[in-house]
Amino acid sequence: KISAPDMYMPFFVMDIFRSHPGFPGLFIACAFSGTLSTVSTSINAMAAVTLEDVLRPHLLHMTQKKLILVSKGLSILYGVGCITVAVLSSFLSWGVLQGSFTVMGVVSGPLLGVFILGMFIPATNRLGAFSGILVGFCVSLWLAVGSTLHPPSEETMGVLPSFTGSCSLTNITMSHNSNQKQKSISTVLHPNDKRGIFNFYSTSYLYFGAMATSTVVLVGLVVSYATGPTKRSQIKEGLLWWDLNKKKEEIPSQHRDRMPEKPQVIPLMNMNKEEVL
Repeated sequence: KISAPDMYMPFFVMDIFRSHPGFPGLFIACAFSGTLSTVSTSINAMAAVTLEDVLRPHLLHMTQKKLILVSKGLSILYGVGCITVAVLSSFLSWGVLQGSFTVMGVVSGPLLGVFILGMFIPATNRLGAFSGILVGFCVSLWLAVGSTLHPPSEETMGVLPSFTGSCSLTNITMSHNSNQKQKSISTVLHPNDKRGIFNFYSTSYLYFGAMATSTVVLVGLVVSYATGPTKRSQIKEGLLWWDLNKKKEEIPSQHRDRMPEKPQVIPLMNMNKEEVL
């Protein structure tokens, strides 16, 4: 029996490779290896950033040995936080993957939109960037909270049933229950679900980041042109995307100009004994 979407993949592996000893264990080892390597890198990165950017200015009197102990303590703290979130997510209706993608979409989507405005659209001004990221974050957060409080039904999302209680065992019962099966299939294909704002809440969590990015770019453009776009002459060279490409093309030519000339080789056979000494 499958009670959560996170159990589909382990069940699939155990069902396919049940007659091949070692393959299920190899799959579990690969899954744990990929997960733990990513998590350990993220925990160490968060601990290092917290120590250098937040705590280091206030801990100038500490020695390097004590700072290493503080960094290890931060790693333990972040690790306990990750385990706590994983345990709490098991009590929720959605899986860990959906929760992580939802948080990443809400937070990273508006940031990507601001970078797009700054690097690709010279007319963006400060007010447009602030307005875009504020509206984009509010829209993505509203969508994430709404989809959590009012999740769409399984019929709307097209989720197939995970139980086999109504499945037929023989050809006789299959022909006997054909009308009932046809009725259930038509119900899944043509759901009678709520409309309006609930259709907006039924958006997949994989699109939260894309919607936030699009909102930031659209609002930033409108506000920037409405309040006065930034002139190209006011932008420092090297901040736009095409300026970076131009810099990249100029660097090899500058290196070629600075390269010393090839030294002239004088054969020793043509030199006198006094010149060699």
